[in-house]
Amino acid sequence: MPRDARRRFNPNELTGLPPERAAQLVFDWWCHDADRKAWLDWLDGKVALIHGRAPVQDDPAPPRSQPAPQGHAVVAVISDAKDVRNALTRPAEFSNIPYAELGGASFMLAIDPSPPGIQPDWHARQRQAASVALATLSAAHLPRAAELAVREAALLSLRAARFDLAEFAAQSALRYVGRLFGYAERDHPLLEEAALCGYRALQYVIVGRHFVSEPGTLPAAQQALARLATRTSALMHEYAQRARSPRRPLPPGQHRADATWPDGVQPWSEVGLSSVGEPVLRTLPAHAGELNGGDLCNLVGGLLVGTVGNVQTALCGIVHALLCSQPEKRQRERLRALPLADLAAEIDRELARHPPVPFLPRRTRSAGPVAVKGGSIPAGTDCIVVLRGTGPDGCPHAYAWGESGDAAKPAPHECLGRAFIKPLLAELLHATLNLPGLDHCFDALTGERLDPERLWGFGVSRFPLRHDREKRVVQQPLIVVMPLKSPQAEHAERLRRVIRAGVPRIQWALDHSRHVHVAWFELTDDGRSLALRTIYDGDFDAYIEHFALKVGDLFDLLFESIEGAPPMPVAEHPDAFVETIRRFNRTPLGGYFYSAYPRHEVAHILRQPEAAP
Repeated sequence: MPRDARRRFNPNELTGLPPERAAQLVFDWWCHDADRKAWLDWLDGKVALIHGRAPVQDDPAPPRSQPAPQGHAVVAVISDAKDVRNALTRPAEFSNIPYAELGGASFMLAIDPSPPGIQPDWHARQRQAASVALATLSAAHLPRAAELAVREAALLSLRAARFDLAEFAAQSALRYVGRLFGYAERDHPLLEEAALCGYRALQYVIVGRHFVSEPGTLPAAQQALARLATRTSALMHEYAQRARSPRRPLPPGQHRADATWPDGVQPWSEVGLSSVGEPVLRTLPAHAGELNGGDLCNLVGGLLVGTVGNVQTALCGIVHALLCSQPEKRQRERLRALPLADLAAEIDRELARHPPVPFLPRRTRSAGPVAVKGGSIPAGTDCIVVLRGTGPDGCPHAYAWGESGDAAKPAPHECLGRAFIKPLLAELLHATLNLPGLDHCFDALTGERLDPERLWGFGVSRFPLRHDREKRVVQQPLIVVMPLKSPQAEHAERLRRVIRAGVPRIQWALDHSRHVHVAWFELTDDGRSLALRTIYDGDFDAYIEHFALKVGDLFDLLFESIEGAPPMPVAEHPDAFVETIRRFNRTPLGGYFYSAYPRHEVAHILRQPEAAP
């Protein structure tokens, strides 16, 4: 729906609505950033009790003698700064158990901290094991790993002028986590599936299940994370085994240290990362203590899902703000000019303004109602804790990142992977802001600016942007494959004669175009199709139209043998010719295209002395 046609927030619409209809209206506001902010401002910190869609009881199969509970479960929305802090720091009143729907009751996020003096504190032990394993990575050399990950992700994510910033951030995070944790390149699809399904399920547990019904979301995530856990367990075992008994003999050119890496995992020495330390899957078991293998795999899965999702959402939020208003654009230019080391220092401030995790789930304990601003929350009620920003003087939303704004009151919900994520965010922000011509995309029909798309008002799932690709990579591939008319053998022979006779004319046209690097025709699909393959500079439409006007008569001869040819003569219908070539054009497999000299146009190359005949 166009932005201007949509009805904006109006609290009067709630008057007289039954609870289930009111919940639908609140969800509509919730999914739009401006309306959600207006609704929360209108609440003024008072608790909102909403009739949601989540089951009244987690266990769908009670004893046969007891009917399954039905009806709407109530969810409490907590937004007052004091109530938010209480929800995050008082385990006697608020439990983390809603997370168990995602990873089970042994999932670190679902485990409540033990009261003082009560041991074992499984939440603290899991957190400590993950923290120590991440801390073994050299903070000074993590930027090198981040640079490598972003460069690898850009090969596909930035291959076109229009790109998805959310996809670019996610792919960079997957490359970063995959390498630093110690996975093989072939594990990338497995990591991608686990991160995608897991983050959607995380958002579903926190927000989505209270407003929509997606019965397949949690099982899909559980299965994806289970497949990842199986691979994680096998790799941790192989790392330990190789440390005890390295491969012998070593392949030529390999060092003894390379022998301790599992099959298919690229040794860090080959990509200049030896100084970073040891992969997490190698060091984590050494800090496991009483944690079992399942606990460790849950830790790894949780870190992967959180890192990828939070990096994706944080980067999109920061860049969107920097592209919008004039003051923010000035801030953008300032950040763009900063050295990478100084930009990393700005990440905390930017994330305080644009938190990657805006909501957290809690459930009130069964001991009795919990008093909050504007009322109380019944026992056993699920809660959505809203981490809102109120400005630099005290942003409560920064609890999610670990900056409380008050040294005397440490943040109650510090991000576990904070030091691990910051170098990647800094590198991504630097790479994005320095894309030439970076700007928003606009809807082709309505002209509306395309803002980040959020799932249930939570994580950013898509953010279309554009940049001047030709200033980064000037060459583009053209792979036109056109079916021959029947009888195909006769038309294939005819095309051979046309090309043989037309070679001088083709050579002349290509020489004078001064934007074609290589070009050739070939018969493919066992002689059933004619393929035209070229590497050219610049704009597709201008390139194709040039040949319609210069050698249209040659294409007229070719198209006499092609099924689905454009109107002829081609020179009189250049637009139809361009659209026909576009229709038959194929993209490279996976979108990947390599150039040894990405910024050199044909004209530039021909000006070089060594290029002269």
